[in-house]
Amino acid sequence: GFMFLLASLVQNVWRSVCGVICGKGLSLCCLLYFFTIRSERPDLSSSLAIYNFLHPIIGNLDHEQAHLLLMNQNFKLIKDVKISEGGLTETAVDIRMIIREATLNNATIIAFAHNHPSNCPTPSKADDFLTQQIAKACELMRLFFMDHVISS
Repeated sequence: GFMFLLASLVQNVWRSVCGVICGKGLSLCCLLYFFTIRSERPDLSSSLAIYNFLHPIIGNLDHEQAHLLLMNQNFKLIKDVKISEGGLTETAVDIRMIIREATLNNATIIAFAHNHPSNCPTPSKADDFLTQQIAKACELMRLFFMDHVISS
């Protein structure tokens, strides 16, 4: 699909500018494409940006799923980690796993998100308690806990 189209468009340029043969030109093209994707990290500096990033992934699931977004100091995504997958009304979350992932991936900012299959965006008492626990752990580890977003 896209790679073939891209390779077709730049094939003549590779030959004329670099004298590169088709096979190597295609390889270089693929390498440049994947490097570009890798360097385009989403900016997640707002709760709305986090919601827009995760809603296509978890917004329409029929069960709860929890994600941890690990970011650098510029709110650029390092990694999206699925922390847990649960049932219709809950999913288990281990705070230690959140801190472990953040530490191993050198994150300085984290955001936590999960969905409500019921389509009710209001946080439950358990959601509020979890938010408090994550915030305490992040404070201890000198991580900035940005937000707990609920997708519904």
